Order: sequence, then C-alpha cells, then structure tokens
Amino acid sequence: MKNSSANTVKAMQAEEGKLAKIAKALKKFVSKEFLWVLFVIILALPLTLMTSYFIKKHAYEDAMKIVNVISKGSSLFVVNLFINMAGIYLTRAVAGALENLSLKPKS
Repeated sequence: MKNSSANTVKAMQAEEGKLAKIAKALKKFVSKEFLWVLFVIILALPLTLMTSYFIKKHAYEDAMKIVNVISKGSSLFVVNLFINMAGIYLTRAVAGALENLSLKPKS
C-alpha cells in the first residue's frame, strides 16, 4: 500500500515538472511575441509616415480615387499602417519559415 502511494506521488511530481516546463516555454513564447509586436509597431510608424506622405504628395487624382475606394473612407494613415504592419509580420514569418527549412536535421 505504501509503495503504490509513493509511486503515485512520484508520478504526480513528474507531471508537475512537465507542466512547469510547458508554462515556462509558453511564457517565453508570449514574451517574445510581445516584443515582436512592439518592434513591428515601432518600425511601421516611420514607414507609414513616409509612404503616406509620398502618396498624398505625388499621387495623381485617379490614383487617389482608387486609394479612397480601397480605404473605404477611413484615414489613409490607418490603412497604410495596417498594410505596413502586415507586410513586416509576413516578412518575419517567411524568414522564419526559410530558416526552419534551411536548418539541417539533427541525426
């Protein structure tokens, strides 16, 4: 009887250790993604300012009509910000995928 309860306690401690490792890995992943989101926002703001300026300054009337149709009346800056953020995040995802594909599998 005592032996089975000792085995149960050991098994529970092993499971607790696994859960602690999973929680630690999840915390690291969330922290990393939060930093990436901050980096994307910081990088997208100046890029958005530049592209919005060039679009407003140098676009023809026909091009501005198309931009207004695409943005559906919302601010050009906001639409441009979301496009730039999506582009930066997509670039990060593609670079990560290529990095994973290029890594040699461990034998």
